[in-house]
Amino acid sequence: FPYVARSSDGRMQPTSRTINQNYYNLFVMGAEQFEQDHFIVQPDRALSKGWTSEELRTELGELTDEAVEKIKTFPALFMPEAKDYYAKPSEEQQVFFGFVDGVRLQDNGIKIRCQLIWLIPMQQISNIGFELGMKDMTKAITEMNHTHWAIKRINLIEELKDAGISLFGL
Repeated sequence: FPYVARSSDGRMQPTSRTINQNYYNLFVMGAEQFEQDHFIVQPDRALSKGWTSEELRTELGELTDEAVEKIKTFPALFMPEAKDYYAKPSEEQQVFFGFVDGVRLQDNGIKIRCQLIWLIPMQQISNIGFELGMKDMTKAITEMNHTHWAIKRINLIEELKDAGISLFGL
């Protein structure tokens, strides 16, 4: 999967990574603006029951080195909580498509290093929430209104493409 990424010294350079399109990481964060290359997820909000299947929680939830390496191959959506009930974002809310570059357990939570690659208007994601495996999309409080990290067994790139949402302007 080729794309252009910012190196640690700030330069843009061609990059390639192996991705597993059978799953994706979903990060919905209340106060997070995703303006840095990292953020903190509270342990009780990470891969928790209800948002991530029991099978995936068992396989990846301990965040072993092997599990983290697998998680890093999944594409990801990084988004703020929707501003309104029923997963209705404000017009200015944006979602980043990207990847997890690292996961580290710390005293203050789970530090997620991320690579933010492409912006998508959050309304477009809200419109296909069900197709993306998000829960409670017809209720007042949806998965998009709840801070958490989930892993979904859904081909994110295919679903975005099917919805006419372009990545990288393609």
